[in-house]
Amino acid sequence: MSMDPADTAENTQQDSDWQAERETLLARISELEELAALREEAHRDSLALAAGKYREALIAASPHIPADMIKGETVEQIEASLASARELVARVRAAIEAESRSAAVPAGAPVRGAQDLSDLSPAAKIALGLQRSGAGTSHQ
Repeated sequence: MSMDPADTAENTQQDSDWQAERETLLARISELEELAALREEAHRDSLALAAGKYREALIAASPHIPADMIKGETVEQIEASLASARELVARVRAAIEAESRSAAVPAGAPVRGAQDLSDLSPAAKIALGLQRSGAGTSHQ
């Protein structure tokens, strides 16, 4: 069984066509992979930009939280750091309030009590009593 030279030529042509088609498809796959990589990079950049703007908005909306405590490169990381920062700020605030309650000083001047006269001699007590009543002034 020998092959007809026409069949051999036809098979060779088909092989050549398939090889050309294969090369075309491989080139197209390579182009699509490059395009996908560029789109993925652009998508990552876009997400990073959006996450940065989200972080800035959270910082502006949360002035009681130090900005350096809100960090991360993704929305999830930023939200996790914000939650941790809020917990820390709440603990610090509670500690400060507890400390200030324990060291509370009443507002205003202290209540005035009666003058302690226990150390005065009897003559000094009489002189003080006369001075307060106005009887101790000399009349001329």
